[in-house]
Amino acid sequence: MKRPPPYTTTSRNWKKKARSKRTKLHLTTRKQVRDSARPLSLLSRAPTEYGDPERIAAELAKHKEVESVNIVAGDWELIMKSRTKDQDEYFSFLKNVISREKGIEKTRSIISLKEVKTEFIKT
Repeated sequence: MKRPPPYTTTSRNWKKKARSKRTKLHLTTRKQVRDSARPLSLLSRAPTEYGDPERIAAELAKHKEVESVNIVAGDWELIMKSRTKDQDEYFSFLKNVISREKGIEKTRSIISLKEVKTEFIKT
């Protein structure tokens, strides 16, 4: 008999851990995840900040809304992935936090409509 493949998605791993008596996890429903805003923000640094992209990335990563910050090459220097309750909360985060961050000159937001794969797990 062929064995089933190992768990490859985060939600399956969470559910497996939740069934374990040793681990207690807070699981969100798919509707809660679907209803949240998942914007990707393209960030351009000010010319005075070209020497230290890690400083800006570390400052952004401290916020609870931020899931990840990537330093990239190209027209934009940083890509920030965030998750908020809704678009209004994201707008407030963008207006009150990101726009006031020293060293960020320009932003562009892309709203994710559907996430097909969230992480890569090597089997």
